[in-house]
Amino acid sequence: MKKGLSLLDPQKDLKTVRNAHFIFAIILLAYFMSYFFRIAPAVVMPLYAAPLGLSAAMTGFIASFYFYAYGAMQPVCGVLLDKFGPMRVASAGLFITALGGFMMVFKPTVFTLSLWRLLMGLGFSPLFMGALVFQAAAFPLTLYAFYSGITLATGNMGTVVGVAPLGTAIDTWGMPAVSTFLAIFCLFLSSLLFLKRKDDPVYSKERSLSHSLLQNFKEAFRFVTGSPVGRSISLLWSLSMASILSLQALWAVSWFAAVYERPFADCRGWASFIGVGVVIGTLLSGFLGRSEKIRNFLLYAFSAVFSLSLALITGLLFFHFPIYLAASAGFILGMCTGGGAVCYAAKINEVAPSHLRGAVMGVVNTFIYLSVIIYQWGTGAILDFFPGGVPGYYAKEGYAMAYVIVFGVSTLVFYALWVLHRHKGER
Repeated sequence: MKKGLSLLDPQKDLKTVRNAHFIFAIILLAYFMSYFFRIAPAVVMPLYAAPLGLSAAMTGFIASFYFYAYGAMQPVCGVLLDKFGPMRVASAGLFITALGGFMMVFKPTVFTLSLWRLLMGLGFSPLFMGALVFQAAAFPLTLYAFYSGITLATGNMGTVVGVAPLGTAIDTWGMPAVSTFLAIFCLFLSSLLFLKRKDDPVYSKERSLSHSLLQNFKEAFRFVTGSPVGRSISLLWSLSMASILSLQALWAVSWFAAVYERPFADCRGWASFIGVGVVIGTLLSGFLGRSEKIRNFLLYAFSAVFSLSLALITGLLFFHFPIYLAASAGFILGMCTGGGAVCYAAKINEVAPSHLRGAVMGVVNTFIYLSVIIYQWGTGAILDFFPGGVPGYYAKEGYAMAYVIVFGVSTLVFYALWVLHRHKGER
């Protein structure tokens, strides 16, 4: 396929257009699964923390194995996607993911939980960038923000399903049965992508042979770290993702339970409001952000309100306001995080060299997930100073202390926005 030719070229027949959307749907399903498993520790870890005698720091450490692997693989996946295309790389990743899913068939131990998270992080690492690289090559670039909104909304639906419904499924059928089913489904998606690999709009044999992986990574790293826009977007995206993933994927359910003295099953539903907000925010940003002027406004608005909403949810929980108000603040936090992510992805796509889009996104994602690792471990370490009555439970004051610090760090968004404003129009 000719370089830069969109699968939605008006001269192409309807069959090709439908095929592009069919492949996109498969990738979106796989991306949905990545978020589903990303959020799973919020449900799974409380079940095993007390029986295994895990501290909060150890719980956060094990949960973060997903992000250790995911973050470490981002620059590698970025250049692999540019070189071999998203369909081949995503297919291989889903196969590794399935292997990780089968780890939960065994009796949970610190080793099996850690290996489960590690393989999940490795397997899912190319899917977000794979979706963005595919849509940039397959669809008109003027609709990039629109398709990014769909991509991120679909993925974040996994955070909604990954809390209350996952908890109910585990309560009903048990973790081994649920994990086995999900692993088999990942194998099915991997097979579909492998069978459709010849329709990849990114891969070409000549390109895969002519580009050095290390050279692409070096170019992408220099671009991100040397560009004020690249540095600012990396900071904004890192702050928002690290904050919400430490909360949503790890502590939200147990924080609600500690404050309102309700069972985990009840708190899962209220915590899911964060994920619902992310989905609404990504769809809203994708739809309105088709205009560059509006998208730039949304980038500033979502970034600023994200920081303020962290203070809001922390205050509401600390002062024991009604649970529906705290859940509503979580919704606002999720909406700003999701809406901002669409704007950040579109901005990176605008400024990155076309032959390095995957590699640049990989470098940015590396910074994001290094931040996630620090936040998940750091909030757990703070909670260890506020133990509850039994292992795995912590005092509500500990959560408040952790997220006051998270909010304080989040105010760096205003510095990043100031830098962006100074360098608007630049790469």
